[in-house]
Amino acid sequence: VQVAAHLGEICRRTGRLSDAIGWMAPMQFAIIAPRTEADGAVQLIERFRRSIEDSPLSIGGRQHPMHIRAG
Repeated sequence: VQVAAHLGEICRRTGRLSDAIGWMAPMQFAIIAPRTEADGAVQLIERFRRSIEDSPLSIGGRQHPMHIRAG
């Protein structure tokens, strides 16, 4: 749950007002980006990737790096 909450907060900070972001399953989020062409979707995911990799999860005083896969 802590990982999902951390990722949810990153998604809230990184997403645009027009994006619909939802938690689909453990460790799976979906983003609906209306009126976004393929190039814009790639830029959006790259922005999410950077935000996630720049925000490691802290558990018990230890930093745990995170990575994403997108399709």
